[in-house]
Amino acid sequence: MKKIAMILSICCLFSILGFYNVVFADQDVQVIVNDHPIAFAEGSEPFIMQDRTMIPLRSVSEALDATVYWFDDDKRIQIVLYDTLLSIKIGRDQISVYKIEEGKAVHKKNIILDANAVIHNDRSYVPIRAIAEAFQADVSWNNDIRAAVIKTKEIQKNFMDVPQLLRADPGTLFATYAVITYSEEKNAFALRTLQDDGLGYYTEIQFCTPLETSISDNTEYAEYAKRYWTEILGTENPAGTVIEFSGIISRVDGTNYAVLNKTTTAVKNLGFYDDYMEAQNLYFEPFSNDYKVDDRTFVNGSVMPAN
Repeated sequence: MKKIAMILSICCLFSILGFYNVVFADQDVQVIVNDHPIAFAEGSEPFIMQDRTMIPLRSVSEALDATVYWFDDDKRIQIVLYDTLLSIKIGRDQISVYKIEEGKAVHKKNIILDANAVIHNDRSYVPIRAIAEAFQADVSWNNDIRAAVIKTKEIQKNFMDVPQLLRADPGTLFATYAVITYSEEKNAFALRTLQDDGLGYYTEIQFCTPLETSISDNTEYAEYAKRYWTEILGTENPAGTVIEFSGIISRVDGTNYAVLNKTTTAVKNLGFYDDYMEAQNLYFEPFSNDYKVDDRTFVNGSVMPAN
């Protein structure tokens, strides 16, 4: 009797930790996003748990063009896709859904999962239907090829170019294509236009970060930015990387900035500048951080001399 009780206790413990069902999981599962199968690294494949298809959050989220953030202190994940923020805690059966409105993440609803979020092989997994529902995508099961098929809906984004960002109202939610630059003199990163204005001048908007960050209160801007880039792009100085960036505008002392944080920011890596421009068949000068900047500040649609 004691032996049976011990076995049951161990099984319960494994179930809580997310291991018990994984041991018996079926690893032969595909995930197809908008007709494109996802190539999963060994050990990060989807599996079946409690009759639910469990997906690795990072791989599938990135296939959906979302950005994934990990908070180690409380084992929490945030996923940002333009105007949608999802918050998920490991071991919980709930996803909190927020919408980014007027520069803030506003809570809209909670989605109850039919299986807890778990850690398996050092990766986070959740039921696939929960992510699809949160992002308002359609998901179906193709038994012939043992695949979960996700079809996303087109997102209407507020695309703006960099000069427009310098004139936008604070709190504006936007998306843009630009190249990351870094100034050693300012110890600051910026988003720069992909092409000059025909006279050799580029326009840029610098990044700012919140005073209270996920690293600590009052984190130095440069430290936060470098840690952010390391987590998202794999390097603390991604100068020369072309990205699709979505986020909000903040204004400090009359100057607009693009906010860099883990609540309203999404980043898609499009590759190194020279390679990207060549592939797009666009005119360009080879990337360099030494370039001429339009030294004017745009405020409320007016052009003001730079300080």
